Amino acid sequence: MLLLCRLSQDIFSAILFKSVISIQSQILMFILLKFSCQSSRLLFAPCFVSAEKMKLIQIFLACLLFAGILICACDTLSSAQNGLETFKPKYFPADSEISQILGIIMLAPWAFVGFESVSHSVEEFNFDVKKSFSIMAAALISSTFAYIILAEMSISIIPSRFDTWVNYILNLNEFVGYEKLPTAYAIYMAMGDFGIKILGATIFAGVMTGLIGNYIGVSRLLYSMAKDNLLPKFLSKLNSNHVPGNAIIFVMVISLAIPFFG
Repeated sequence: MLLLCRLSQDIFSAILFKSVISIQSQILMFILLKFSCQSSRLLFAPCFVSAEKMKLIQIFLACLLFAGILICACDTLSSAQNGLETFKPKYFPADSEISQILGIIMLAPWAFVGFESVSHSVEEFNFDVKKSFSIMAAALISSTFAYIILAEMSISIIPSRFDTWVNYILNLNEFVGYEKLPTAYAIYMAMGDFGIKILGATIFAGVMTGLIGNYIGVSRLLYSMAKDNLLPKFLSKLNSNHVPGNAIIFVMVISLAIPFFG
């Protein structure tokens, strides 16, 4: 009987403990979700403003992005340890040159995901739609330039114990801090903490332009589909700034749920 009582107490304690943990987890999840919602609304507030204000925000962020890249590139590339010799060998010695070129060609399209969002905002264009091709071409060319510059920066300055960038890249797992991040290390060695601050601002601008641009594109796509009765009508409603606020919130809610699935 004593054993049964003790066993019952243990089971009750375990159930109670599990219930408390479950309640705490639910409270924590609610707090995190609420905080995420508030943060997302604040972070993506530019998506809810008028098209004119949104355009100015995106132009500012784009200028900040490319200004940061150019400033870091000029200082870092000019500080290259051995001039053009720093960038040798041109290819990774272990693989054939053609296989490396084909590998980059296969990966390149993934670097340009999101540029098609330009066409999703066609209804808000106040110019000839045919000019959108030139806009997308300019965006692709400037982005290609940015990717090339960042790649060159990452091997312009390497730790002194390595003779080539190949050996440095092959041993990245041995490092911590800036040395583990070639681009950040090169900028830090050339410009110090000031360069890291510029890099941080540049990364922020790059992330925000991409996120806001995709939010704009997807929300307009949902808006157009809702207008054509392909999606629920509430997604076609415009807010006081004449932007599809419901579509933006819908995309935000879906996006918030995805991280909780790992």
